[in-house]
Amino acid sequence: MNRLRIILVKAVFLISVTALPVHACAVCGGDKDSDMVKGALSGVVVMVVVTYGVLLCFAGMIATFVVRARRLARAEATGRSEGDSASS
Repeated sequence: MNRLRIILVKAVFLISVTALPVHACAVCGGDKDSDMVKGALSGVVVMVVVTYGVLLCFAGMIATFVVRARRLARAEATGRSEGDSASS
């Protein structure tokens, strides 16, 4: 396992040292104010917003589960159920 890790580190280092710079295509590298570039940037912004929105929804769902679990544990520790605490 250790030998594999050393080989992997050497390979990543070798690839990163010998890599050539990548240039954009003629369309993207050309006019920065063209409609195609503006559309591509808008698409990237939409994808980032959707991705972070979904991640925040998952975080909210997990936080809700944690709060519910703590309330349930506290209610079980005091000997009451959820229905009893809502009616009183």
